Amino acid sequence: EEIISQLRPSLFQNMPPFINFQAPKQRYENFISFDIPWNLWTVITNPLLIHCMTRAGFRMKMITDVSYSNLTGAIWDSIDSKTRFLMFLKITKSPIEAARLLAGVANSKDLLKMNKEVKINRLPGFTSICRKDELARNHKIYR
Repeated sequence: EEIISQLRPSLFQNMPPFINFQAPKQRYENFISFDIPWNLWTVITNPLLIHCMTRAGFRMKMITDVSYSNLTGAIWDSIDSKTRFLMFLKITKSPIEAARLLAGVANSKDLLKMNKEVKINRLPGFTSICRKDELARNHKIYR
């Protein structure tokens, strides 16, 4: 069993350290439960992902607001447009407001108001470079 440090320093000056995620046969030298919110739009059922995040000190928390400005911790923003519309509808109880919010997601103005310590797994509109097949297709187009 390999022993690793729970935190690793940032590559950039004046930035907080990052959490080292453990491989299956690793453990932290000195574990500290940070109780960091892991903000989710939908329930995660992948046991490997849940195990990895909770072992690193995160706790699941459902997103209940349409803006990210009040969130801290990690934001797991990887839902498709249909699911995002349904989540907006659940929060607002108005199809018109949900559609307006969905259209506004592309503007991403709330990303400018996020807590500076928030980490987000994917920025809106970045599917074209996050997915390898899209990246390869776009690279071929722009060559």
